[in-house]
Amino acid sequence: MMMLIGMKANIGPMKTFRFYKELVGGYDDVGCTAQDFKNYGRDLRAFSDGVDARILLDNFRDKQESCPGFKFSFDTFEDTTLKRLFWADDCSIKNFKLYGDAVSYDATYRTNKYKLIFTPFTGRDNHGRCITFGVVFISNEDVESYSWVFSKFVESMGAHPLILITDQDPAMRKAIENVLPNTSHRLCMWHILMKFAEKLPNHLMKDSELKEKFNNIVWPDLVEPSDFEEKWHCLMDEYDLGGNRWFTDMFALRANWVPAYFRDSKMSGLFRTTSLSESENSLFRRHVNKNSDLVQLYMHYVGAMEAQRNTYDTITLADETGSLDLITQSHIEHHASTVYTNKIFKEEVQVEIISAARTCLISQMYVENSSNFYEVDDTVDGVSKVCYRSVDDEYTCSCKLFTRKALLCRHIFFVMRNKKLTRIPDKYIAARWSKLSKVAAHLTEHLSIEKRFSRNNHIFLELCKSIGHVRGDSILKVQLFDDLKGLTEKYSKLGVPIDKSCKNDMFVEYYGSVRPTEVDVLPPSVVHTKGSGSGGRRKSTREKLVEQALKPKRKCKKCSRLANHDSRNCPGVDVVEE
Repeated sequence: MMMLIGMKANIGPMKTFRFYKELVGGYDDVGCTAQDFKNYGRDLRAFSDGVDARILLDNFRDKQESCPGFKFSFDTFEDTTLKRLFWADDCSIKNFKLYGDAVSYDATYRTNKYKLIFTPFTGRDNHGRCITFGVVFISNEDVESYSWVFSKFVESMGAHPLILITDQDPAMRKAIENVLPNTSHRLCMWHILMKFAEKLPNHLMKDSELKEKFNNIVWPDLVEPSDFEEKWHCLMDEYDLGGNRWFTDMFALRANWVPAYFRDSKMSGLFRTTSLSESENSLFRRHVNKNSDLVQLYMHYVGAMEAQRNTYDTITLADETGSLDLITQSHIEHHASTVYTNKIFKEEVQVEIISAARTCLISQMYVENSSNFYEVDDTVDGVSKVCYRSVDDEYTCSCKLFTRKALLCRHIFFVMRNKKLTRIPDKYIAARWSKLSKVAAHLTEHLSIEKRFSRNNHIFLELCKSIGHVRGDSILKVQLFDDLKGLTEKYSKLGVPIDKSCKNDMFVEYYGSVRPTEVDVLPPSVVHTKGSGSGGRRKSTREKLVEQALKPKRKCKKCSRLANHDSRNCPGVDVVEE
């Protein structure tokens, strides 16, 4: 049983064996050998061999009956092997309704023995942390597969995201055009800019001034698209890059990655890269095992979600009980600290309130068409124009921070301060950033449904509690030992002997299903995709050169020089005479 618990926690047999030895006191008390622990894994793989896809789908159907909010869809090839699979639990779907305005989507590999591509949909919660909306297994990275994925995602969520950020996969881009025509598709800037240096001519690769100029053109989101295009063309002419194919292609795609083209897009400022997906992938890598079958991987996924949601509950509790340091001591800052989550208040809202007090001044004010206009001179960002309509108590700013992030800018805060407001109007407190107690409540409710404590887990838990109660009292320890010894003798006469059939029963309990006698959905074949190798993410030429330069140099016996090669791969330099 301990071995199965270790496998569920993604712990190998030898580590589980050593842990169990420490738990019971010594090797003589374990009751089996390290090889027996390894054999459990072998027998478990034999139990699920050829039927794990069917077992997983049966479990999904059982889960859907007990929790109608759970959604899943699958597709098979003509030979009934599993082709693709999507699922999202009720908690993920509820979270999408709160935080699904912007979604990051990125593939991760080496998560299962079939090398299926594991692709989570990731968003940002009200604490600014990653949150999972659903996950997909696919065997092909083509337009058909991604079209199926996005259609099932929208069908399950009941809506499409406003912003979807991905890498430059052409199949993914085509699928988004077909299935999500009303979603603004954004390409990850990190993936694009990582290629910048290696796409330059050799004489410009080390030009730091060019890189700085390029970054100053592409990163700002306060410039107009026409200003960006003018600066881009000037830079291309200055460095004679107009004929460079990569720069030409990137300019043609500018509306999909340059921030200037997203300044009017709602919630476009949540993220510019898929770094949130990278954080999500890191979470899954800590919980999954590349040798897992489909059912085991789902168990590991559940463990990852429990960890993610437990962290959310912990942070939410800290928000409700903790206190914050106020800088300006203004009424509006105090109000903001009570409505926004602590992280968002400290890293976003408070920064804007402080800047409003320290760096902003009104250079001009005038009335036009029943609206008050304020030209706010910001020593950092220049002049921004704030419009206030008293008819509907509406504030807008030319910097459009509220459009891009649903957070008020320093310019509006300065006008509010001049108007002697003590509270932020409710219409400008976005629910996605506020301290929402109902979110923590439904997360806790979901976890009570998701956890599947078996009788064995409860028995072990009660035993641990008993040990805890007698800790430090030697007399009670002896009494507890005698009581347990008596119970062991009692149930050894009443219970079932430990044999092969008992092991099979434990496997059934572990998988939550008996081994099917008829299988209408076969496990997928091992797929070969662009990321299924064992070498990790494909490195660019620039990264390889940097790594090579950082390696310590050694003396080559052939050319007698300090270099990053040896006599076996010496480029053929003449031997230096001693």
